[in-house]
Amino acid sequence: IFYRATICVMAMCLSCATPTIAPPSAKDEEAPITFESLLREMCDPASLARWPRPEFVSKQASSYDRLSKTPADPNNWFANTDNMDGMRDALKWEDRGDRKECLLMEADGPGAIVRFWSGGHDPKGKVRFYLDGAEAPVIEAPMFDLMRGAAFVSAPLAAMNSGKALNLYLPVPYAKKCRITYDEGAPPAAPPGRWFNIEYRAYPAGTKVDSFTMQNFEALSLLVSDIAGKLATPPDGGGNIVAELKQTVPAGKEASVSLPKGGMAVRQLTLNLNVPAADTEASLRGVILRARFDGRETILCPVGDFFGTGPGLHELKSWARTVDTNGTMTCRWIMPYRSSAEITLLNTGSNDVPVRLSVAADKWDWDARSMHFHCTWRSQDGIRTRPFSDWNYLDAKGRGVYVGD
Repeated sequence: IFYRATICVMAMCLSCATPTIAPPSAKDEEAPITFESLLREMCDPASLARWPRPEFVSKQASSYDRLSKTPADPNNWFANTDNMDGMRDALKWEDRGDRKECLLMEADGPGAIVRFWSGGHDPKGKVRFYLDGAEAPVIEAPMFDLMRGAAFVSAPLAAMNSGKALNLYLPVPYAKKCRITYDEGAPPAAPPGRWFNIEYRAYPAGTKVDSFTMQNFEALSLLVSDIAGKLATPPDGGGNIVAELKQTVPAGKEASVSLPKGGMAVRQLTLNLNVPAADTEASLRGVILRARFDGRETILCPVGDFFGTGPGLHELKSWARTVDTNGTMTCRWIMPYRSSAEITLLNTGSNDVPVRLSVAADKWDWDARSMHFHCTWRSQDGIRTRPFSDWNYLDAKGRGVYVGD
């Protein structure tokens, strides 16, 4: 059996030309991480383009198969019973008198939960969030209702996708400690048919964090509704049109546009390939987007994959990218540059391709925390599925923030 692997990876990175990160100012040190600040960050795409302050490490608690520990043990490295039954021997249980709760995650703070995913059959038990060593949970709700948007958190901050996977994006900051439990099933049995990933930020010791409370959630209900509405509707990237490219790019040739001198930030890229329907898939893979920021090429990717539609043309509606059925593709990742930028379309296909590209940008205050946007791509055909093997799609060095793939 053979298969194809394709990946498009995006990151915000501090390039070697960027000055050393400045130490926090007194103002930065005084501002705590709060439920409100995390909510506002969700609708502030520009925040991704600056090195986070305070810094944090992204971590994850999950139901991966505990037999998988090291590539030096090839028999177990590819163990794939990646649900709570597969981690049964590693499960921890807490006796609550009338019930036993299964511990999904335990982390010392300061930190913040930023995403909770769970898949499998419809859960019947309750999920509980315990913060800072408290005996009473700050959040207690049926998992199915909470994570599909039928409890106190509405979509898209909580939603069930078409595959019946549950997603909770409500940020939950904590100052000292966080424990999340689930009560379906009882030891020694595992909760049946349950998978989970809990993604969280770990802040340095001493970081000021105001822990989540339901009182604070209710006090900020209007802001929660506003953020949910904004997340549900792809925004206008903003900026003014600063460069356009309208021409036919011959096979094997390229066309480029230079952007105004910095400091600027690309806010939106919009692209159409005016090709016959029969040529769409080949053109989306054959036309390559290249970008140079401050003299360094940081983007090299087929346009279909870059805009999130490859292979072929597929409608997409997301916060960062939109693909319409008429072929209009829009990207809203923020791409700052200090002095210069150039966007290039390279046609590696065998047919000429008419293109229409517009670039919207505006001023950017380039500072020591500003980062360049990077995007790379890798594809490989004919990979054997046996014997099992790892397929590496990214080697990254230096300081950066991984924003998606």
